[in-house]
Amino acid sequence: WPLSGRVVAQCALARNEQLMQSIHPGKTLILSGDKLGGLLVQSAQDEGLCNIFEQIIGFEGDEFYCCDEHGLEGLTFGQLSFHLLGAVAVGIVDCWDRFLLNPEHGRLIRRNDKIVVLAEDAKSFSMSEKPYWDYPAWQNARPPAQFQERKANDFAKARALVCNFNDRGVGHSILIALDSFLGMGSQVDIYTGLAEEECKRAIDSAQEQEGHSFRNITVKILHVPYPNMASAHELEKLPISSYDHIFFLADGPDGQSADRRSIAMILQMQSMATGNARLKFDPVVQVSSKTTIAQLEMCGVVNCVDTHLIMSRCLAMIGMNEVAHGVLSDLLGAGGNSFDIQDLRDYLAEDETIPLNLSFVEATAMVNRAAQQVLIGWSSEITSSKRCWATPAAGGTELLRQWTINPKDKLRYRPWR
Repeated sequence: WPLSGRVVAQCALARNEQLMQSIHPGKTLILSGDKLGGLLVQSAQDEGLCNIFEQIIGFEGDEFYCCDEHGLEGLTFGQLSFHLLGAVAVGIVDCWDRFLLNPEHGRLIRRNDKIVVLAEDAKSFSMSEKPYWDYPAWQNARPPAQFQERKANDFAKARALVCNFNDRGVGHSILIALDSFLGMGSQVDIYTGLAEEECKRAIDSAQEQEGHSFRNITVKILHVPYPNMASAHELEKLPISSYDHIFFLADGPDGQSADRRSIAMILQMQSMATGNARLKFDPVVQVSSKTTIAQLEMCGVVNCVDTHLIMSRCLAMIGMNEVAHGVLSDLLGAGGNSFDIQDLRDYLAEDETIPLNLSFVEATAMVNRAAQQVLIGWSSEITSSKRCWATPAAGGTELLRQWTINPKDKLRYRPWR
C-alpha cells in the first residue's frame, strides 16, 4: 500500500465525486449518499423497502458477485434469469469495466462481459447454456403486457411533516427527494429547533449545493425552542391528521438522546391521533440502534432506518468487494436505479389473472415481459410480527409483511394471495 491498495471514501455531495476520485486515480472508490433521503421518502410510500435494502447490504444474507459469462455469449440480458440457478442477474460489467445495472433486456451478452449477480455466496449458484425454464414458450403462449402501476402515489399532491430537522445529516436530501416524488403544490412542514432564519439559510444552501431548486413543494418552518420540541403543548399545535407522510430525523448530542426524543414525540403524537388519523399514523423514523427499532415496533411503528449503519455497511462491503462499489454507486448515486415494491397484478395483460399457485421463475417472467425491471425478491409466505393500532381491549392488529430476497428454489410453487 498505497500502490497496490484502494481508498474507500464517502462523498456528501455528488458534484464533488470527480474531485475525490483524484485522491488516488484508478484506486479510489467513492460512495455518495445522495439517495439515502430518497430511500426514506420511498419507505413512506412502500413499507418494508428499508428492510429489503438492509437485507442486501447486511453480511448475513445475499451479496453481489461478478462472474464470467460461461459460454452464455449471444443470449440477451433478459434471458439470463432462466439460465441461472441460485442467483438473480442484476447487471453486466462490459469489457471497459463499466457497470450496467438493469441494462436493456435485449442487450446481448458479449465475449469478455462479466455478469453481476445477487447470490448467497460465490459457490451457491450455477449457470447452464440450456435454460432451466422455457421463457420464450411461456411468452409466446400469452398476450403482450405493459407495466402499469394502478395505485401509483408518486407525483401526487401531498402534505408532509419533517420533525427534528437540522443543518446536517439526511434532512436536506429528504427535502430534495420529496420535491422529486410529490406533485406540484405539495407542502412540507419542518418542525425544528433551529431558528427560522438559520433553517431557511440551511435549506437555501442545500439547494444551491445540489443545483436543485424546489419546483413541487413549498416549505413552512415551524420553529420550537429545542428543549420544548417533545412537549405535548408544542406537538398539539401540529395538524397531525392532515399529514400524508411524517418523518422523524435523529437529532441530538448522541444517538441515544436522539432516539429518546423521537420515541417521546411519536408516543405523544400517537395518543393525540384518533380514528382514521391513528390508522394513518405510519411515520418513517431515522434511528441509531436496534434497541430503538424493537421499542418502536412494540408501538406499532415499523418503518425505521439506521442511515449511519447503512452507510457503514456499504463502505465495509466496498472495501472487501469491489463489485459492491459498482452496484451501490448506482443504487445510492444520483440518477441511478432504485429498489421498489410493486403489486404483481400491475405486470399482467388485460383480463389476465395471477394463478393461485406461483413460482418465482414465473413471476420473473411476468416482470420481464412487461417492464425494464429486475425482480430480486417477493413477499414471504409467513408474517412474524403484528402492528397494533388500538388498545389491547380493542384488539386492533395488522399483519406485517416479511420479504424473501433471491428465493433459492425458483421452480417451487407457493400459494399466492
